[in-house]
Amino acid sequence: MDYKMAPPTRGACFLCPILIVAAITALSLGLWGISDTPYAQTEAAKMVNAVLEGEVTDVGGFGISGVTIKLFRDSFFVSEITSDTEGHYRLPFSYNANLDKSIVVWFLPQEPDLVPEIIVLRESYQSKELKLLSPCLPRLTLSENIVYDIELLDEKAKLKTLSESECFKGKEKS
Repeated sequence: MDYKMAPPTRGACFLCPILIVAAITALSLGLWGISDTPYAQTEAAKMVNAVLEGEVTDVGGFGISGVTIKLFRDSFFVSEITSDTEGHYRLPFSYNANLDKSIVVWFLPQEPDLVPEIIVLRESYQSKELKLLSPCLPRLTLSENIVYDIELLDEKAKLKTLSESECFKGKEKS
């Protein structure tokens, strides 16, 4: 005997029960931005609005304009700003205080002779376990208001600074 599946009747939806359950779940978890559910309210309460601000300077202490400052959360781009004519920057961002996510900021100069810098605002447990981020990267304390002045160096000065730092102690040279 050859068994064939009967064609669906008009208006039948095989995925409808699954789609309905998914929609109800998304609504109850507040995944569509509807914030009157208890879960969504607790998640929103964990969000912290923060600001990273400071000045980007060169070796002489002069402000560097046009430096792009980019914020990443678990390797995903979140936001960016550019330093003003005097090297000042102000980068507002938000984070969930109860989620274990790495937050990293890149300082990318326009001048080709200056080395980009990276700072770590928070390092996730998994990132620490896997040693994904260099011990030479500055680590700041994550808070609502972070002030961080950074000096961008040329390659020679950066290598000299790294060689004098303690961050490579215990590493075998190859």
